[in-house]
Amino acid sequence: MSYQVKESEKKTLWNIQECNRIVAQKANREYIDSSCALLEEKFKKEIRQQQQDSLSSLINGISDLKLKTTKLEQDIEYINARSQKSIEQLKKEFIK
Repeated sequence: MSYQVKESEKKTLWNIQECNRIVAQKANREYIDSSCALLEEKFKKEIRQQQQDSLSSLINGISDLKLKTTKLEQDIEYINARSQKSIEQLKKEFIK
């Protein structure tokens, strides 16, 4: 009978140790909540950074378009002025 008691004690001890091990590995609610909050903040930060990068890219693109539009307008004015001069010269030559 003493042998059975010792075996029963061993099994009970083993079960207690196993339960303690499982409880130690089990995530508690605070850990899960804080981990979720940290992940949420990390994702929000990454999204804000991506939005900022996209906005910066758009602003740079708009600036480039403005410069190209200004250059095109200048080119058009130059071409119009040359055309006007050519027309005036042709009129003078035609009238002579």
